[in-house]
Amino acid sequence: MANLQITGFRLTDLFGIDCGNIASKSCNINSFRGVEDFLGKVKTKMLNPESYGFTKPIYDESEYSKTDRVSRHTFSNYFAYNLMPLFFASINPTQYKVKDLVFNFQGIRISPKMSITINISCNLDNSKSNVQDLINNYSDYKKTVKEKLYDYMNSFIDCWNAHVKELSFEKIPESEFDMFLHQYEIIDFDYSVYNGNKKTTFKIKDILKSGDYDLIKQLAGFTRMSYNYNSYDIEKLDNFFSTNFGNRDDELWIVNKERFIRHHPEAKTNKYNIAFFSDAKLVFEILLQQETCLKYLNIWINKNRNDFSNKLVKLAQDKNKRKNDEIESFLGDIARLSDIFSDKYLIQRDINHSFFNEVFIRAIDVLRIENLMAITKESYQIHSLYTSQKISNYSLNLNKKMKHLTIWMIILGVLTFLLAAVTTVKTLSDSKFKNDNVNNEVQIDSESENNGTLRQIKKLKF
Repeated sequence: MANLQITGFRLTDLFGIDCGNIASKSCNINSFRGVEDFLGKVKTKMLNPESYGFTKPIYDESEYSKTDRVSRHTFSNYFAYNLMPLFFASINPTQYKVKDLVFNFQGIRISPKMSITINISCNLDNSKSNVQDLINNYSDYKKTVKEKLYDYMNSFIDCWNAHVKELSFEKIPESEFDMFLHQYEIIDFDYSVYNGNKKTTFKIKDILKSGDYDLIKQLAGFTRMSYNYNSYDIEKLDNFFSTNFGNRDDELWIVNKERFIRHHPEAKTNKYNIAFFSDAKLVFEILLQQETCLKYLNIWINKNRNDFSNKLVKLAQDKNKRKNDEIESFLGDIARLSDIFSDKYLIQRDINHSFFNEVFIRAIDVLRIENLMAITKESYQIHSLYTSQKISNYSLNLNKKMKHLTIWMIILGVLTFLLAAVTTVKTLSDSKFKNDNVNNEVQIDSESENNGTLRQIKKLKF
């Protein structure tokens, strides 16, 4: 019986939390989302983060853009220069050991949309491990990292509050912390196949075509981190591995709802491959931030719907027509927030690397970004239409002194119209973007062909 041994296990564990869940009640977190250069001001204010275990923050950069293949850039130019997260790296991070796994907290990223991700690196301490033992160790690691995560996040909150006065964060009770977390993980691995004590050379394609169901189940169990791989239905495994979008017979690229799994024989030797994968991991972290932000905003919009409507009604009935700062603030938030869920392709608009586009599209799908945007837009539009109609009914009974109410109605109508226009234009733009890419042939350089010159022609599919 062939036995799969994992000889390299490099896990990037990501946890996301929206700043709305930790912002002080006295601060309007939504007024800071997407504000031009707010993170730039935060960067300059961080004079002594070292006292809290963090280096001075820097903006993330594309590693692939630093190679001589910069013309085939991975991030859109606009995103790379304007919207990258601010990264707070850990200083001499503590190494924790859980059986054969060691892990540490790499740092924290905060996006312009005010969403945070915590980046954790976990590696196999031994030279190799069988699949069953690794899955057991992984399960224990997951329990331990959750225990350490809370304290690490609180260290960042202390650092932030010591430097940034206009937006303060509050610590969540430990019993509630887990309910606000969003997770995703990325695994890059190496392996060997043994028949007894004899090591055998097996490419990924060889394993999948070998007909050795026990070996195939071991590989599937590892990629899913599941104890029950021995009972897997082999026919369903064929469908699972058919999602591999790697170009070579010795590599594996699979993206599912829980993790992104990759094996590449040149993962540690090819500089282009190393830079490419670094950018790919950053894409997943950025999109996890977006998912976290969208889920928070969807809850926030629905939570405030009735409260906002009632305030507008009271304003309509107020004979003195006093200015209502809360309503003005809410309308300002809505105007700013609409931009957050209006553009799904900003990060990839002019990506010039087709395989990176493949990674991006799969990340968008598994993190449900498009679906979340659609749900949030729908909530926003229903909210605007509902409140506009509600106030219109009251306005029929008001006299000429209702100037303020009229202004609010106009603002709501304009906001609804603008969002509908943005959505329509964006849909047409996205459609044209997709069609152009489908109809145009794109030249693809293999990231890791040994001679570095293999080129193939492939059509982009969206």
